[in-house]
Amino acid sequence: MRETLPTVADNRVAARERMADDKKNGADYYLMECTNLVQQSTPMFQEAEKSLERGQKLYQCRRCRGPVPSPVVSAEPKESDDREEPNLYPG
Repeated sequence: MRETLPTVADNRVAARERMADDKKNGADYYLMECTNLVQQSTPMFQEAEKSLERGQKLYQCRRCRGPVPSPVVSAEPKESDDREEPNLYPG
């Protein structure tokens, strides 16, 4: 019997379940978009590259393990501040 690959809908359901588990465990963040689904010319990827150049730690998308500049990923980049953010993905 051949195994089928997960669909986009399956991935979304799995991501929602992970977010629900994280929220139950006290996390107050949501990853709204998978970075693999976003073109590398977007401000999010440009910010991630700048962060790497500045030596800042990046967060990791829980779905694709790609780099994201902050734990909350939205379509519109927010004004960044210089506060230290906790490392949600140590190691």
